[in-house]
Amino acid sequence: MSDEATPELGSESGFASGSGSGAGSWSAPAAPPVVTGETEQWKEKATRLRVIFYVAGTHVLAGVIWLFFYIGSHAHK
Repeated sequence: MSDEATPELGSESGFASGSGSGAGSWSAPAAPPVVTGETEQWKEKATRLRVIFYVAGTHVLAGVIWLFFYIGSHAHK
């Protein structure tokens, strides 16, 4: 058996590096951006608006379904 059958990590086979450029081409991911208070306030506002939109939309849909049942129960047969 030869050692050529089992490639090492980071070798030209591309196991460790996505580009296949060999060992040493891998770099750590960039640090996440610093979150400021303004960004958090914007996220909270967006979440609040989304919840209001979903709740209002659900109520409208329920009202339409209720209206269909009401009209159906009062239909002349």
